[in-house]
Amino acid sequence: MLVIGLSAQSQNFVGYSFRDIKGEMDRKGYIISEGYDNDGDYYLSATTSTEYKVYYFTKNNICAAYVYTLKNVTFSDYEQSLYKIGYTKYSNGKYYSDKYIAKIEYDSQFGCWYVSMGVK
Repeated sequence: MLVIGLSAQSQNFVGYSFRDIKGEMDRKGYIISEGYDNDGDYYLSATTSTEYKVYYFTKNNICAAYVYTLKNVTFSDYEQSLYKIGYTKYSNGKYYSDKYIAKIEYDSQFGCWYVSMGVK
């Protein structure tokens, strides 16, 4: 069963500080890297052999967005998980909960689906 934990702030860490997220990822044994992406946004990535998470931070080092992917997970798997935790899909292709916006996208370079999340 796919367990994403997308809606719980304790899982996706939107709104948390860089320090808190880095400490938690390190504690859980993720391989961690950090830096700036091509748009100049600061990020922290946390990976395992089956999982990839990227957290994007504001200038105040607060997590503003979160990207999550699991190896071999389909669009339908992600969509069903979002529905199960209370998200509703709108005509713009985005999924909304009471606090968050999520979008399921495909990365052709890496050949996988991923979910990106942010605060409404």
